[in-house]
Amino acid sequence: MAEMIVDQRECVRKVTNSNIHPVCSDISRVKGLLRVLGTATCCLLVLALLPAPPASAGYVVDAFDKYAGRSRTYLAYKDDTGSIFEIRFTASQPGEQRRLRGQLELIAPKSISDDMVVARHAIKCGPAQVNVEEYEQVYGVRNILRGQTYIQKPRWTYTAPEPGEYRCFLWLGTGRPRPSGKKTSSNILKVGWKSHLEATEPLNPASAQSFDPNVPSRRLIKGKAADENVLTWTAPASVTSFSASGDTYLTTCTAVSGSTDPVTGKRLCEGYAKLYGSDINTRLVVGQLRSDGSGYCALHYSPSKSGRKTHINRDIHHVVLNHSKAIPVKTGSGCGRTFRIKVLVKNVAGAAIVVHRQGTLTSAIPPK
Repeated sequence: MAEMIVDQRECVRKVTNSNIHPVCSDISRVKGLLRVLGTATCCLLVLALLPAPPASAGYVVDAFDKYAGRSRTYLAYKDDTGSIFEIRFTASQPGEQRRLRGQLELIAPKSISDDMVVARHAIKCGPAQVNVEEYEQVYGVRNILRGQTYIQKPRWTYTAPEPGEYRCFLWLGTGRPRPSGKKTSSNILKVGWKSHLEATEPLNPASAQSFDPNVPSRRLIKGKAADENVLTWTAPASVTSFSASGDTYLTTCTAVSGSTDPVTGKRLCEGYAKLYGSDINTRLVVGQLRSDGSGYCALHYSPSKSGRKTHINRDIHHVVLNHSKAIPVKTGSGCGRTFRIKVLVKNVAGAAIVVHRQGTLTSAIPPK
């Protein structure tokens, strides 16, 4: 795993404001140490004490931020929104790809008066000189129940269209999906210290992703299944294995709200709402095709062939489910080098579900 080098200028900037990292806060409690050594020494100690952030598919982490650029408390009673982490990188050539990975530790305190608050999240990326409102993004939603801590892990491969400097943000928005009318100002959402945003060094140019947020979202009624974001990808001759992933953003039709498709403007749960939620089954399926195109010579699944069973109730309402697997490239036995990667989503029972294109995607990432 690659070691992470923290930018000292970033440490100094963050240490000198009111949002001091716990490591720097601990150091300041040593009598007179911070006054004598100054903030630059604090940064050097942080370098030694902070664990390296995780790399993606063996790639070095090139940019990393876990220091909130705003308050970690979002005011649900004011429909609070805003970016909390920011990273930058420089693309040296057109079409350069970076893997973006976020982690949000979402906390709904026991003291809120509502049963839940909503957490809307997005990773947004674009050229540094362009307004953030024009950035591409991957998006998802989940309701966080009173007293619950939930970790959401959005991820995405961003392709820089041309050389230059780029910015990426981890954005969060909140609100009150089911107001109780009591103690309005108690309804907040907190972002914990396990949260961060990172970008890898440039990916192998053979990496690929299937993600099209401009395609209309899909509604699946009970008993129906669909192959989502099928990616057909050919492994280069030098590649012996690769990382495959498939994520899907789903809403149960327990209410009409939250089901609007931004592409068509249609409310996909209208006429399909039922209170008892949905039982779903999801799995990542990676098939290696035979060289003659007659079928598959190998099949791989995540988390398993039987899939992951999830119940989405009316309180949770939305989920984003992640699937990943390391895939070997089989040789011989008539195997070709082309793969089909997809997320299989089945509505087993209950209310209809919406598969949102804005947070459903698949990817193939070979080693560099």
